Amino acid sequence: MTQTDINGDPLIIQENVEWYTPKHLLDAVYATIGTPDLDPCCNTIGSPNVAARNYYCLADNGLAHNWNAENIFLNPPYGEELPEWIDKMIYHFRNRDVTNAILLIPAKTETTYWHKLADYAPAWCAVKGRISFISPTTGNTKQTGRFPSAVVLLTRKQDIFSKFCENFESLGIIYTRWE
Repeated sequence: MTQTDINGDPLIIQENVEWYTPKHLLDAVYATIGTPDLDPCCNTIGSPNVAARNYYCLADNGLAHNWNAENIFLNPPYGEELPEWIDKMIYHFRNRDVTNAILLIPAKTETTYWHKLADYAPAWCAVKGRISFISPTTGNTKQTGRFPSAVVLLTRKQDIFSKFCENFESLGIIYTRWE
């Protein structure tokens, strides 16, 4: 029996850790930071899903490279290596190798990786409902994740912060850090 979400759409339950970002979320990313300079987790099946200037695919092992880029979009594999991807992003942001980053990650606020990331994030969006990700094998956009998602912003720039809040407010609740 296939598990479904509240709308009757099938939940993704295969072992694949790649979850391709749907167009409406990418449109909000592009409206916020423009074309990303780097997608360190480019999809391995088909043409690149993210319109980025540079990519690292599975064969390139994005974790093994430096991420010196002004703007990064990161939708990391949601497997056991997820905390490594988050740690690498934090490292490069903290060291100012990355100016702006938008991450699409599971909203698991109880995890260590979430709390590490929250120290650097001036804003994040609690995505309303479950995201219908694009299946890497079928291209179907009606496969819903079995967990809530968040879009997290890393920036030190007020204009990027403002654009993020404006572009993601229709996708869910925006949480900002009070300073």
